[in-house]
This record gives sequence, C-alpha cells and structure tokens, in this order.
Amino acid sequence: MKKFLSFYFSLYIIFIFSFCFPTDVCAIEGEQRLYISKTGEMWNDYVNMMNIVFPGGKISGLYYHKLYAEYDPDVGGFVIIDKVPSHVSYTKEVGLASFGLCFSYNPEYKEGNEFGKNNFKVWDKLRVGDVLYPHGMDFTEKTIISTGKLSDGTLKTNAYFSVTFSERENEPTAFTGKKIVAVGDSVTCNGGWTEKVGDMIGCEIINSGVSANRATEVLLRFDEDVKAYSPDIVLITLGINDCVQYYYSEKTVYTFKNELLELYKKCNEIGARVVYITPNNIKTENLNYDRYKEYGGLSKCFPKFIEMIKTVSKETDSYFIDIYSFFDDTEKMLCDSVHPNKEGYDVFISVISEHLISYADRICGESLEGFASTGEGNFEIKGNDIYVNPCTVSEIKTYFCNEIEVFKSGKALSDSDYVTDGCIIYWLDRKGIRKDNLLVNIK
Repeated sequence: MKKFLSFYFSLYIIFIFSFCFPTDVCAIEGEQRLYISKTGEMWNDYVNMMNIVFPGGKISGLYYHKLYAEYDPDVGGFVIIDKVPSHVSYTKEVGLASFGLCFSYNPEYKEGNEFGKNNFKVWDKLRVGDVLYPHGMDFTEKTIISTGKLSDGTLKTNAYFSVTFSERENEPTAFTGKKIVAVGDSVTCNGGWTEKVGDMIGCEIINSGVSANRATEVLLRFDEDVKAYSPDIVLITLGINDCVQYYYSEKTVYTFKNELLELYKKCNEIGARVVYITPNNIKTENLNYDRYKEYGGLSKCFPKFIEMIKTVSKETDSYFIDIYSFFDDTEKMLCDSVHPNKEGYDVFISVISEHLISYADRICGESLEGFASTGEGNFEIKGNDIYVNPCTVSEIKTYFCNEIEVFKSGKALSDSDYVTDGCIIYWLDRKGIRKDNLLVNIK
C-alpha cells in the first residue's frame, strides 16, 4: 500500500509542478525539447502539429508519427514504451500515469514549418527507453499552456517535454563517427527506416525527406537540408513523384537523369559519397492517369525511372541499392497505392542495412573493387557489378556454389533461363538471407 501511495504522490507532484511553474520557452543550452501545440486526438489533415493525448484518450491512425510513454517513479519521468512511425498502423488506449503523442510532420507545408522541423530533429533521435519530463501541462484538467494558432504563425507554447536520452550501446563500425543524410520524398521521411538502419550500422542518419518531393525540389533545398549537415554520405531515394507528378514523356526521364547527376555533383563538391536507392514498386493500376496512355500506361513508364537510377549510379561509380526488385507483392507491402506499410518498410530496413554493412569499407572510403574468377576467366566482380560470359542461371550458380538468386525486372529466373544485361544477382548467406546484390554485365 505504501508503494502504491508513494507512486501516485510522486505522480501528483510532477503534474502540479509542471503546470504551476512553466519554464520559459528559451531552452537551456544543449537541452532537447518537444513542444506541444494541441491536446486531444490527431486527425490526418492536421499538419506539423504535436498533439498530446492524455489518460483516457486514444491513439489511433496511420499518416502521422505516434509515441506512448508511461510514468516511472524511479526516474521521475515518463519512459517511452512504444514509438511508431507514420504509415504504420497503431492503436492504443492511454491509461493512467501515461500519455500519447501524435506528430503530423510535413515541412512541405508553410503552416508550422519551423515548429514541425524543430520538433522532428528531436523526435528523430528518440528511442524506446528514453525519458520525457513534462512542463506547462496539467494531466488532471487535460490542458496545456499555449496561446495563438499554429496555422497562422501566432502559436506560443510553454507546454513541452524535456528529454533524457538513454545510453546507446552500439558496437563501433566503419560508419561510427560518420555523418549520413537521407534525402528524398515521403517514402524517405516516413516509416522510421532511417532510425532503424542508423541503429543497425552504428551511426545516426539525419532524415531530410519531404513528402511530395521530386529531384527538382531536393536540388532547391540542398544547401539547407543536406549541405548544412556537412555529411560524409548521402542516401538519395527519389523517383516516384518524379514519374507520377510530371506529364510523362521520354524527355522527362532524361530530365530526371540530369537532376540526379546534378545532385551527385553537389554531393561531390562537399566531399560526400552518394548511395542511390531505388524507390519501392507502386500500384500503377491505381495511378494510371490518362497522360500515360500513349506511352503504354504507368506500368511501362515507372520502370524507366528505376533503370535511370541504375544508369546514373553506374556512370558516377556510386553505390546502388535496389529496393524496387523486392516489392513483388504491392498488395501486401503497401498501405496505399504508393507508400510502404510495416512489412514494406521492414524490407527497406533489412536490405539497406545489410548492403551498407557489406560494402562499408567502399562507402566509407576504402575501395573494395577487385577481381574474382573461377580461374577460367568466366566472370569478374568490380564494385557491385559482375561481368560474365554468356551463360544460363544454372551455369552461373556453379561459380557461387548455388548460393545466389537471379532476378530480372523483379522476377526470379529459373535455372534454364539465360543471364542477360541488367539482371540482378542476390548473394545469400548461410541462412538463405540476401546479403549482397550484383548488377550483371555480359562480356
């Protein structure tokens, strides 16, 4: 009984203290804060808001980031129990001594742009186990101290959470100490894949994705959202909006190529290595607008953008990761016509992390380019390209002791099929997990 009373007394004290003595909004140097703009449940059309859901409320939704925390008297604050990214479903009733946060982040919109961007810098670093301390809010009355509106730029809030990050116990890797920026569209900025991949390779990945962006917009904001971080490595994931938003023509594909080359040039000028990542496949049948008809439909147009990414990576000798080929079942792997769901983003996380780790030395500085052969000159490997004599899948499997899969345009080839230019060879580890990919070039 004593422990029970002590728990709720300490909870009462922190609530009263936080509400009655709000701290000035000027943060202590080095302190990380999440500012609250609204109370209650989040609706999908609210942009750049950070909503708190008090006890008795409910977190439920798809198109915004979610967080759930419970009070821990041992630390005198709220420990993050769940953190769920946008485009991944999550429903949770908020219990006593708990709260939820719903964050609708989209810097594409002017409304609350700076508010959202500043919150996202902190949000992106949060992990399960971190501790949040409330200020300027009353959990009993379910109110916060704020005035004005986010939508018209008049919002002033003294409601925020200060953050204590838990210790990260990552083993040192080739990426430790490197600065990595991921730039792209909504597929980049959502799903939480940059957080997970960063944790797996032992390096923070700064997420500079913006919904609805094409290469055109990324070039315009390059200085602010990429160059400003002085990155060592830049992950570029573009292509969906570049195809879907334009009125398609053959010229459009080459405009996309030139913009990717310009991005490479800009990254090269600041000393950053580039990793081109193809976007996921999409439900082209749901987006088959009339403007694509004369070119055979979107299903014929979109793959040309994927191929152009491969072409640019080869021309610039940049590392290349093929996500597109793994999305062979869009019904299961997308939450709508374009964006991955949890299963889809799990593919992003596993494929990208495994590829970055496998080629860490090359990406981080030391080249892994070299030659391999059977002793008879049947094939050679340079970077992530393999040069082979004309042969069948069965023949090339003998070179790798059958530990490979061969794909063309996202479909697996049988042993009797011939290997052609543009095929992708996936190298398997002992557990049958894809570890690497090689782009086929016929000699």
